[in-house]
Amino acid sequence: MALLRKLVWLAIFLIFTLCFVVLFEKGTANFIPNVQKQAQDFSQFVRDQFTSVQKTGSLKDK
Repeated sequence: MALLRKLVWLAIFLIFTLCFVVLFEKGTANFIPNVQKQAQDFSQFVRDQFTSVQKTGSLKDK
């Protein structure tokens, strides 16, 4: 049960962090489209990081 509680708090933290970043960088205008764009940018960044690790075979920088 403690693990579930920690996972919920982590999810809440990540959601509020995403909202803060969007509000700080882009303001309140078009909030929902900006959140979606920021989430897509983040997922693309994570995908790029994993593909570069798979290509090099390690976590070290080039």
